[in-house]
Amino acid sequence: MAGFRMTTNIPTLQEIEKVVTADVAAVEEAAMDEKERYLIDLSKTYSEPNFLIKSNGAGVLARGDIAAIKAKSKSGKSFVCSIFASVVLGTPWGDLQPTFEGGRVLYFDTEQNKLNTAKLAKRVHALCGLDIHSNSDKFKCYALRQMDMKDRLPFIKKRIEEEKPALAVIDGIVDLLQDFNDIKQSSDVIQALMQISADNDCSVLFVLHENKSDENMRGHIGSMSAQKCADVFQVEKRKDGTLNVTECECRNLPIPDFSFAIDSYGIPRPTQTQKQLQAAEKTAVKEAKFRQVFAEIFSAKGTSIIRYSDLVSMAKLHFAVEDRMAKENIKWAKENGILVVNNDGYSLYKCNGAM
Repeated sequence: MAGFRMTTNIPTLQEIEKVVTADVAAVEEAAMDEKERYLIDLSKTYSEPNFLIKSNGAGVLARGDIAAIKAKSKSGKSFVCSIFASVVLGTPWGDLQPTFEGGRVLYFDTEQNKLNTAKLAKRVHALCGLDIHSNSDKFKCYALRQMDMKDRLPFIKKRIEEEKPALAVIDGIVDLLQDFNDIKQSSDVIQALMQISADNDCSVLFVLHENKSDENMRGHIGSMSAQKCADVFQVEKRKDGTLNVTECECRNLPIPDFSFAIDSYGIPRPTQTQKQLQAAEKTAVKEAKFRQVFAEIFSAKGTSIIRYSDLVSMAKLHFAVEDRMAKENIKWAKENGILVVNNDGYSLYKCNGAM
């Protein structure tokens, strides 16, 4: 037949069978790889979290994980972000210590205008002792308020992939989705941030407001955050204007509370926490009581020196306690400068020396 040409590359049944067998084997191998990738192998040793910050033996902001800061509106969330950023950059703050040298930080502000975002960046520079008039290679800050919402998350993802920071801060997360009460959008954003943190071996820290009526993070995005975050920090403003930070949820050992006040230059400075103030007040009350009781004991004895056995007996009577507690009270008074021990026994301590 005119124009007809016999082809010589038609595969044989054996060749087809070989290709199919190879494809099946490839699919099975891929399935096996996937299974092995997610299977927990108890014969292996899995590494502990690689924390960016430690405080009194506890660590926070683990590489490959996400964390959140929550608070009411205008309650110092961005200041806490600034503190964490400065510590990761290598500057200790209060009891917060960096775990390694040379950490890099990316900061994405979705809420403020460029002027206020620039002030935030200068604050981080000031905390680190860096020049506040020029950018640092270790810290880059982006103002995304004017960027289309749909473009923000892809932009953040690309910058993190290019820069490979130790910490990426997103202030705040609700501006990455159209409806923070939409379950799918919320799930997609949280899943994306978890993937970004894992793929780039960095910690992703984001900011979210609390509900006006309670302390829960706002919307479905807040519910997802509470479930997935390794660390959640709460910021509360006290009556005296200072701010207290509590790690209210964590997968590991929580760090102790820390507090700060804003100085005249807009820089957060460490202050005593509410717990520390309460403890100091409690100690002061106890000390005043002990000074009064032991003064009464020495007055009743009519001497400036009392032997230990006699002091125990009188402490039992004046404190209305058993023998063991009387000895504990004497020990506490000695350790806190109320009593002085000498060769002859115990005496009261006065500012100008022993009685």
